[in-house]
Amino acid sequence: MKGFWKLTWVQFKLYMREPIAFFFALLFPVLLLLLFGAAFGDMPVGPTYQGQRFIDYYAPALLALIAGTVGLMSVPVKTASEREYKV
Repeated sequence: MKGFWKLTWVQFKLYMREPIAFFFALLFPVLLLLLFGAAFGDMPVGPTYQGQRFIDYYAPALLALIAGTVGLMSVPVKTASEREYKV
C-alpha cells in the first residue's frame, strides 16, 4: 500500500506541473458547483423531480461529468505522453 501512495503522490506532482489542466479538472468544477449552488440551490424545479431542489440532482451529475472528463480525456493523454518520454 505504501507504493500505491507513493505513485499517487508522484502522479499528483506531475499533474500539478500543468496548472491549466489542474484548474479545469479540479478547481473549475468546484467553482461551478458553488456558483450554481448559490444561485439556484434552493429553487424548486417542479413536480417532475418530486420536490427536490436543483442542487440535489445537479451535484451528482457534475461529479459524474468531472470523473468522466478526467478519466477519459486527461489521464489517457498524460499516460501516452509519459510513455512517449519513457517516464
